[in-house]
Amino acid sequence: MNNKTFLKYIGGLRGLAIILILLFHVLPRYFSQGYLGVDIFLVISGFLLFKSYNQKCDFNFLEFIYNKIKRIYPLLGCTIIVTCVLMTFALYSTDEARVLYKTIQKALCGTANFYFDKTYTNYFSDSANLNPLLHLWYLAVIMQVYIIWAIGNLIVSSISKLFPNRNHIIHNCVLWSVIIISLASFVYSHSLTIHDILAHLNIELWNQAKEVPYWNTFGRIWQVAAGGLVFILPTFRNTKTNAFLAAAGILLMLFLGFSNISLTPYAALLMTTCTVFVLRYLPLCNFRGILEFRAITWVGAISF
Repeated sequence: MNNKTFLKYIGGLRGLAIILILLFHVLPRYFSQGYLGVDIFLVISGFLLFKSYNQKCDFNFLEFIYNKIKRIYPLLGCTIIVTCVLMTFALYSTDEARVLYKTIQKALCGTANFYFDKTYTNYFSDSANLNPLLHLWYLAVIMQVYIIWAIGNLIVSSISKLFPNRNHIIHNCVLWSVIIISLASFVYSHSLTIHDILAHLNIELWNQAKEVPYWNTFGRIWQVAAGGLVFILPTFRNTKTNAFLAAAGILLMLFLGFSNISLTPYAALLMTTCTVFVLRYLPLCNFRGILEFRAITWVGAISF
C-alpha cells in the first residue's frame, strides 16, 4: 500500500472517530455511544507507534519529541483560541471561567486528564459536560503515552548499542514487557467487571472493586498496545476472507458508534477489536468504502 493510500486509510478512520465524538457531544440523546470514537483513536495511535518502531532501529529521542510537538501544539493552540473566543459570547460564571483557565494550563502541560479526575466525578457527569475542552483528556493520555514510549525506546536503543550481539534477547524482553503491561492495564481497566463476573461464580479474589476513571492513563494502555496486534494477526490467501473480516469490522464499528444500544462494559473491547481488524485486513482488500470519502479523510487529516 503506497503512502498516499495509507494516509487516506488512516485519515478515514480518524475522521470517523472524530465524527462519532462530535455527535456524542452535540446530540448525546441520539448518539449516546459516540464516545467510543476515542477507542478508535487509541488503537490507531498504538498502530502508528509500533509501525515506527518496526521501521527504525536507531531511535532519535529529540526528533521523536520534536515531531510530536510540531504536530500537536499548533492544533491545540488553535483549539484553545477558538474555544476562548466562542466562550466570550457565552454566559460563563466565574467558577466555570476558572475551570476553563485551569483546563488550558493543564492541557498545555499534557496533564488535563489528571485535573479532570480531581475536578469531576466522571466523564459523563453534567458538570464535566459544561467544559468545552473536556475532550482534551484524550490528548493528555496520548501525550503521556508518547513520553513513556520515547523513554522506553531510548532505553532499549541504548542497551542495544551496548550489547549489539544480544538484540534478539533484548527485543524478546521488550515484547514480553509490552504483553505483561498490556494485560495488567486490561485487568485494571476492567477490574469492576471482572470482580462482578467472579462474584457470580462465587469466586472472590479481592474484597471490593471500583470503576476506573474514564480518562485514566494506565487504564488505556491496553488499547494503545492493541495497535501492535495488527502486525502479528494472521492473514489469509483467500482475499474474500480478508475482505469479510475487514467488512465485518467496519460494519460492527458503525453499529457500535451510531446505534443507541449500550453494550457497556464490553463496548470498548468490541470497538478496539473492530479497529484492529480493520487496520489489519482492510489494506489487503480492493475496497475502502466509507473510509475514503473525501469529507471523512479531511476531518481525519486535521485531527491531533
